[in-house]
Amino acid sequence: MGLIFVPVYIKYLGIESYGLIGFFASMQAWFALLDMGMTPTLGREIARFTGGSRSVESIRDLLRSIEIITLVIVSILALIIYLSADWLSSSWLTSTKASSKTISESIKIISVVIGLRFFEGIYRSAILGLQKHVLFNIVNSILATIRSVGAICILAFVSATIQSFFIWQGVFSLITVLTLFSLTYTSIPESTRAAKFSLNELLLIRKFAGGMSLNVFLAIALMNIDKTLLSKFLTLTDFGYYTLSSTVAAGLYMIVMPTEQAFYPKFCELHAKGDLDELKVTFHKAAQTISVLVGSAGFLLIFFGESIVHLWTQNVELAKQTSYIISVLAMANIISGTLLMVHILQLTYGWTMISVYVNIVNLILVIPAMFWIVPKYGALGAAYIWLALNLGGIIVSVHFTFRKIISSEKWKWYWQDVFLPLFIAGLVIGIFKFLFPEPHTNLARILVISFALIFALFFSSLVASQVRLFLKLNIRKYLLARKGLA
Repeated sequence: MGLIFVPVYIKYLGIESYGLIGFFASMQAWFALLDMGMTPTLGREIARFTGGSRSVESIRDLLRSIEIITLVIVSILALIIYLSADWLSSSWLTSTKASSKTISESIKIISVVIGLRFFEGIYRSAILGLQKHVLFNIVNSILATIRSVGAICILAFVSATIQSFFIWQGVFSLITVLTLFSLTYTSIPESTRAAKFSLNELLLIRKFAGGMSLNVFLAIALMNIDKTLLSKFLTLTDFGYYTLSSTVAAGLYMIVMPTEQAFYPKFCELHAKGDLDELKVTFHKAAQTISVLVGSAGFLLIFFGESIVHLWTQNVELAKQTSYIISVLAMANIISGTLLMVHILQLTYGWTMISVYVNIVNLILVIPAMFWIVPKYGALGAAYIWLALNLGGIIVSVHFTFRKIISSEKWKWYWQDVFLPLFIAGLVIGIFKFLFPEPHTNLARILVISFALIFALFFSSLVASQVRLFLKLNIRKYLLARKGLA
């Protein structure tokens, strides 16, 4: 819902104010450093609880302990951001239209919104750890729809200012936190006593949480250093273009992250049970699912990015300004998406340090490159750095992971799980681009893009053995059910 309404936000607020929304997203990502690995660890431990490795009292105490620690840390950091608002508005962000007062007021509101969003993440992780995926997705879809539609109503009928936009985000984040809080505690079985703060429970997870904390810190640094530096080196208008490009390319994570959320708790459950054979099958099924989905959607952005943005925004200038950056970022995110299941496998085994080592090396290489390339080449240079970073990851991180974990599956992952689905998806969409290079009407664009996506999904599914088997079994099951009804 947030992606669909981006053109409407730009219509009411302008591209410069949308750049401020991009700055908010970057700050929110950096705020995740406060998590110290607790949120992903909580999801893992709750998933292990479903596999019988923890008691109800233990998991409730862990959740309560994380809530209390988070409240203290978030309050302190939100206050620091609030007090720094004037400096950020005058010394960091460059605006040609909005006043420093407007930017400062927005940042003060942002400090509160970010803190509330942080609590949303804790309860999301808990619900997904319980494998309540369908329930979570229903609630999440309703909340996301109300959040986005409500923002449009505020801008259209109350006040078309960036401050009003962020105030609504804060109000609805509070509603979301209360909803997810209630859903979490009603989904966890009742205990014989009330949950309490437990230092012992925190100490039990300290090793995994410590590794995850380093991992999260480095990953956030890598994923957001481009936006942070660009917010300094570019005007808010140009930064708005990059934010839009990044938002479109990041749409691929709307495919990747739900897949990860569905499979990660299952990985942890199978690992806790010691069922290695089923874990291998599930891993390949997850990896192929991501490659089919993210490959088809990603190559669509690479070949038809300008047409998609034109259709989406009905703005020729926006489409031209963003299409090339979108193509580069989409390729980077395709690779990043395929790497996710390898990373999830590492977490399943509690092996967090491989990503730490890889990301330390990446930071050593990327930070100097950003300082050198971003001032010279701007947004496009940052996009190419992100692409190079992910190309290195698919070689180095994968090699060390499979050398330690299920080593027999390495080349199967490269060939069957990644290369074949991606190659076929790219080939099919490339053929459509060759046959229909420049659709001239909206209807033509819709038809070409739709058929390209359908054919890419179909043929990449055929070469992905686990996806093909899954579809075959479920189609057969559906047909038999239909015959039984008949």
